[in-house]
Amino acid sequence: MELTGGVGADYVVDTVGELREAIAAVRLGGVVAFVGLLNGMSAEVDLVALMGKSARVEAIDVGSRKMFEAMNKAIEFHAMHPVLDRVFGFSELREALNYLREARHFGKVCLRA
Repeated sequence: MELTGGVGADYVVDTVGELREAIAAVRLGGVVAFVGLLNGMSAEVDLVALMGKSARVEAIDVGSRKMFEAMNKAIEFHAMHPVLDRVFGFSELREALNYLREARHFGKVCLRA
């Protein structure tokens, strides 16, 4: 909240399992993406705080390490590569963001250091 001047973040990604802190950091009507279970298989949630924020919690299942390794083998075997629409230099950040805002791209829009 301090970093956003008391407004809160539009989107909070919780990779640890600290839903209480994630909900406290999200803005009114924002989204908490719940990804992690590093702190265990349960988390305490303050339902009044969640309702007060009118926030949405989205659970994201990323799969197991075995699934991740199988996916990477398949990507390598099939020589898959992401589709790049356009690459901007880092000094062209403003143009890159405007290009994304126009939403006419097909594939990834990248920044080059």
